[in-house]
Amino acid sequence: MHAYFKENIEVLGPVFCELRAPPSTIDRTDVSQLTNLHEAMINEWKEGFMAALGRDRMYKRQCGAVTDQQIWMLGVLTKYFVK
Repeated sequence: MHAYFKENIEVLGPVFCELRAPPSTIDRTDVSQLTNLHEAMINEWKEGFMAALGRDRMYKRQCGAVTDQQIWMLGVLTKYFVK
């Protein structure tokens, strides 16, 4: 996902800024700052997903939680890539 963003930054950059609302200290025209912010967002998603998965494993609810998280992630990806 990050490689796709890097390859299409001129189109996806403004959309990403509109959806994510980066801090005012970020230069929206600087490609390296936008790609770093995008990578940080993906890492947050991964950490959140793994934390939820870990909690569900602790309570022995793997299947249902993975399905819910996968559905959520597909929804996010669909919304992100369609726009």
